[in-house]
Amino acid sequence: MVVDDHTLFRKGLIAILSDIPELKIVGEAENGKEFLSKYSALNPDIVLMDMDMPVLNGIDALMKLRERRVSPPCLMISMHNEEKFVLKAIEAGANGYLTKDSDPEIIHLAIQSIICNGFYFDEKVNLLLVKNMAKKKKIVPKFDSGNLVLNAKEIELLKHIGEELTSAEIAEKMFCSVRTIEGIRTELIKKIGVKNAIGLTIYGIKSGIIVV
Repeated sequence: MVVDDHTLFRKGLIAILSDIPELKIVGEAENGKEFLSKYSALNPDIVLMDMDMPVLNGIDALMKLRERRVSPPCLMISMHNEEKFVLKAIEAGANGYLTKDSDPEIIHLAIQSIICNGFYFDEKVNLLLVKNMAKKKKIVPKFDSGNLVLNAKEIELLKHIGEELTSAEIAEKMFCSVRTIEGIRTELIKKIGVKNAIGLTIYGIKSGIIVV
């Protein structure tokens, strides 16, 4: 089920998803109130819901649904990419979060992941969650890095990763190519002994390079 007050976006998303054989659109709504009134009859397996809507927004609609002790998986799709909005959606019980400029392939991937695994958060959202948990002292990053010494470029890269910048944005700030940035990132992952940018962020927080 697709819930969004912008008709063009809602209809466009429905058209895109309708072309995917394993997906079936069972209904739509233009605000949270309409969604709640239709939910029981439609009983969707997953809900794709906008955050900002008139009458009743996505966050409040999701929380009201949870009050009924009904918990359908929900992928929140929003125009906002700031930390406070992501965390607000997750606290309300969203199983995933994407921005409205996401590629159709990513939306499809997110739906598959939520149905199969129960959640979908891309790397940027995962970084936000790690930083928020570290800020609240819910995790204490630990690494056995010995006497590891990072050079100036590696330290600068870590700081920018902590700012949630894309590779292109980091490349612009560091006056080099995206390919060079990816190369430094790959070598840094190997050097520190982590698996991805989330591990780099945790290391950066623990070492004091990234301030939360």
